Amino acid sequence: MICALKKIRGGKDDTPARALAAFTSGYLFQMFTKTPPCGGPDAIVGGLILAVCHSLLHEVQLRSNSSQPPVDDTCFTRTRCMLSNLGLQNYENNFKKNLLTDDIMPLLKQSDLEKAGIPLGPSIQIMKHIEREPDLLKKQGS
Repeated sequence: MICALKKIRGGKDDTPARALAAFTSGYLFQMFTKTPPCGGPDAIVGGLILAVCHSLLHEVQLRSNSSQPPVDDTCFTRTRCMLSNLGLQNYENNFKKNLLTDDIMPLLKQSDLEKAGIPLGPSIQIMKHIEREPDLLKKQGS
């Protein structure tokens, strides 16, 4: 139901669409699982309860996902390349989560990398790479 509403609404996946989908599911569940089929008020109440619960859950998920500002992937182009060259691509999310963008790379200290959850060995590799990278050092001096 959510997929159908999302398609009808032009790709929007918002709380009203989720509430309507949950109401429909709750209503149909109440209609077809009772023997004899219940109608009217019981099915509507069941649909409303499911719609309210699902709407609240969706809002909580939206708020928890928006606690950090979205990060533009273009800010990590050089960082992603560096991590790939070093074989450390599994730490890319640590950089994104801590907003360690390309512009910040020349300013990093080993303690910053450790605070970002990168272990000692990989953080040493990253620091040595930054020292050897002439473009990064130019940015640091300016």
